[in-house]
Amino acid sequence: MLAGIFTDLRVAAMTANAKRFAGGFKPVWHNQLLADFPLIFLTEPQAAVVLGVKPSTLERWRYASKGPSYVKIGGGVRYRPNDLSAWADANTVIPLQKRIS
Repeated sequence: MLAGIFTDLRVAAMTANAKRFAGGFKPVWHNQLLADFPLIFLTEPQAAVVLGVKPSTLERWRYASKGPSYVKIGGGVRYRPNDLSAWADANTVIPLQKRIS
Protein backbone atom coordinates (compact mmCIF):
# COMPACT_ATOMS: atom_id res chain seq x y z
CA MET A 1 0.00 0.00 0.00
CA LEU A 2 2.76 2.46 0.94
CA ALA A 3 4.64 1.53 -2.22
CA GLY A 4 1.78 2.85 -4.36
CA ILE A 5 1.58 6.09 -2.38
CA PHE A 6 5.31 6.70 -2.61
CA THR A 7 5.32 5.81 -6.33
CA ASP A 8 2.63 8.41 -7.00
CA LEU A 9 4.52 11.00 -4.96
CA ARG A 10 7.80 10.13 -6.68
CA VAL A 11 6.21 10.63 -10.13
CA ALA A 12 4.76 13.98 -9.03
CA ALA A 13 8.12 15.03 -7.56
CA MET A 14 9.95 14.05 -10.76
CA THR A 15 7.48 16.11 -12.80
CA ALA A 16 8.00 19.08 -10.46
CA ASN A 17 11.77 18.58 -10.62
CA ALA A 18 11.75 18.37 -14.42
CA LYS A 19 10.00 21.75 -14.55
CA ARG A 20 12.32 23.22 -11.92
CA PHE A 21 15.51 22.27 -13.78
CA ALA A 22 15.19 23.69 -17.27
CA GLY A 23 18.60 22.23 -18.20
CA GLY A 24 17.30 18.68 -17.86
CA PHE A 25 15.95 16.13 -15.43
CA LYS A 26 17.66 15.60 -12.08
CA PRO A 27 16.66 12.71 -9.79
CA VAL A 28 14.74 13.34 -6.59
CA TRP A 29 16.27 11.94 -3.42
CA HIS A 30 14.22 10.83 -0.41
CA ASN A 31 14.79 13.99 1.67
CA GLN A 32 13.93 16.15 -1.34
CA LEU A 33 10.75 14.13 -1.81
CA LEU A 34 9.71 14.84 1.79
CA ALA A 35 10.60 18.53 1.36
CA ASP A 36 8.42 18.76 -1.76
CA PHE A 37 5.52 16.82 -0.20
CA PRO A 38 5.37 17.52 3.54
CA LEU A 39 1.75 16.35 3.81
CA ILE A 40 2.36 12.61 3.79
CA PHE A 41 0.13 10.92 6.35
CA LEU A 42 0.37 7.40 7.72
CA THR A 43 -2.57 5.42 9.05
CA GLU A 44 -2.48 4.06 12.59
CA PRO A 45 -1.34 0.56 11.49
CA GLN A 46 1.38 2.07 9.27
CA ALA A 47 2.62 4.31 12.10
CA ALA A 48 2.60 1.33 14.46
CA VAL A 49 4.88 -0.56 12.07
CA VAL A 50 7.26 2.40 11.89
CA LEU A 51 7.48 2.60 15.70
CA GLY A 52 7.50 -1.17 16.22
CA VAL A 53 4.39 -1.23 18.43
CA LYS A 54 0.83 -2.51 18.04
CA PRO A 55 -1.89 -0.17 16.74
CA SER A 56 -3.70 -0.65 20.06
CA THR A 57 -0.63 0.79 21.82
CA LEU A 58 -0.86 3.96 19.73
CA GLU A 59 -4.56 4.16 20.54
CA ARG A 60 -3.85 3.80 24.28
CA TRP A 61 -1.14 6.48 24.08
CA ARG A 62 -3.58 8.85 22.33
CA TYR A 63 -6.19 8.45 25.05
CA ALA A 64 -3.53 8.99 27.71
CA SER A 65 -2.08 12.02 25.80
CA LYS A 66 1.33 10.34 25.71
CA GLY A 67 2.28 9.25 22.20
CA PRO A 68 3.35 11.09 19.07
CA SER A 69 1.35 13.98 17.64
CA TYR A 70 -1.44 13.00 15.29
CA VAL A 71 -3.92 14.61 12.93
CA LYS A 72 -7.65 13.94 12.77
CA ILE A 73 -8.88 13.86 9.19
CA GLY A 74 -12.58 13.19 9.00
CA GLY A 75 -13.05 10.44 11.55
CA GLY A 76 -9.61 8.92 11.03
CA VAL A 77 -6.34 9.36 12.86
CA ARG A 78 -3.23 10.02 10.76
CA TYR A 79 0.43 10.47 11.66
CA ARG A 80 3.08 12.54 9.90
CA PRO A 81 6.42 10.71 9.49
CA ASN A 82 8.26 13.80 10.81
CA ASP A 83 6.11 13.76 13.98
CA LEU A 84 6.94 10.09 14.57
CA SER A 85 10.64 10.82 14.13
CA ALA A 86 10.51 13.86 16.43
CA TRP A 87 8.66 11.88 19.10
CA ALA A 88 11.19 9.04 18.90
CA ASP A 89 14.04 11.55 19.20
CA ALA A 90 12.41 13.22 22.20
CA ASN A 91 12.05 9.83 23.89
CA THR A 92 15.60 8.68 23.27
CA VAL A 93 17.28 7.54 26.47
CA ILE A 94 21.03 8.07 26.75
CA PRO A 95 22.64 5.48 29.03
CA LEU A 96 24.35 6.94 32.10
CA GLN A 97 27.80 5.75 31.07
CA LYS A 98 27.62 7.70 27.79
CA ARG A 99 26.45 10.85 29.62
CA ILE A 100 29.47 10.78 31.93
CA SER A 101 32.06 10.42 29.14
